[in-house]
Amino acid sequence: MTKKVKKTKKTDEKPAPEQVTVIGPKHMAALEEVQIKPRTEDVPLPQNIYEFFKEKFPDENLKAFTVKGLNDSELAKRDQRVVSSQNIPEFIRRAASGVLSERVEAAIEQLGFSEKGVPPDLVAKYYAVEFGMVAPKANHQMVMKLFKMNPVWMATKVFKTIDRLSGMGYNLGE
Repeated sequence: MTKKVKKTKKTDEKPAPEQVTVIGPKHMAALEEVQIKPRTEDVPLPQNIYEFFKEKFPDENLKAFTVKGLNDSELAKRDQRVVSSQNIPEFIRRAASGVLSERVEAAIEQLGFSEKGVPPDLVAKYYAVEFGMVAPKANHQMVMKLFKMNPVWMATKVFKTIDRLSGMGYNLGE
């Protein structure tokens, strides 16, 4: 015995749109009260730095740096320093006119600037890492040294992790 299958007629009807509620004063009040804290993440050390620490500090198991996402003021400071860094070598030369040029050039080099200046994208990475390092804290000179020791790891692992965490915003609640 064969059953007939009843064909249903297709319609072009779309499902009803989902009801959307617009954020109001009570929602904003809840945001005002919420506790926020930066997102953090451990970034495993590259092999060369790991081995250096293992040899120097055999009793300690050092395997990672802890970094955090940047907040609004840190992002603004980073951007401001990128712009101002492009003028710093010339400013130092003008301010130090009359001082031995070798000393002026040595100071410029010590600050991390070459004759042509540091490319803006690298300056942005330096400051993002400086502001984003949680453990250990690192000053600007140390960040530049870490970039020299392992530029690919600093740019692809450390900076990109900080950048990703910054884009995710702060943790809300807790």
